[in-house]
Amino acid sequence: MQYRAVGKRCAIDLSDTGVSEQEAAEILERLGFIQIQVDLSVLARGRIGESIYHRGVSILEAPGVVDCSSLIKWLFAQKGIWLPRLCVQQYMYTESICVEQIQAGDVLYTSGVLNLYDQDPSHGVGHVGLATSETTVVHAVGKNRGVKEVSLERFYGARKLQGIRRFSKETTATFIVPESHIVEWSDDIKWLLLKHVSK
Repeated sequence: MQYRAVGKRCAIDLSDTGVSEQEAAEILERLGFIQIQVDLSVLARGRIGESIYHRGVSILEAPGVVDCSSLIKWLFAQKGIWLPRLCVQQYMYTESICVEQIQAGDVLYTSGVLNLYDQDPSHGVGHVGLATSETTVVHAVGKNRGVKEVSLERFYGARKLQGIRRFSKETTATFIVPESHIVEWSDDIKWLLLKHVSK
């Protein structure tokens, strides 16, 4: 999967670079890239009791003020993965996985108060949350409740599960890009790696 950079952070699937993960990391370090660890579950849980909910808020207000989709967008931005702003846009951004495969870091999309859809109204998406384990989800719930962690069953509630998406794999690493390089997409890093692999 290709990742679009967010500011000076960019994720890359190290298993898709043409060199070993260790060699890729070593080359990037020599070039001034700094690898950082970003645990989405820890970040999401850190917003519980901290973030205020406001539907339709600007992404520029995150993480202090969020709605369900801006929380997800902000979380993945910390990992160097650009996501669209709206739930329905995020939902259409990558392939679905089945509920039996759910793991921490996956994103769950359900129906909600205001469902947006591409072509079929029965596939409308109106709410989103981040799986923090196989059985729990963090989501921006609503006014006066902010960000909460709940069980999968409670997250679904009366909502219809529309799909689960996985935006990063175990082999996805996040790097801070040095000022000496311009990186817009993860393949910019891949081409840079391949240019230096034999040197």
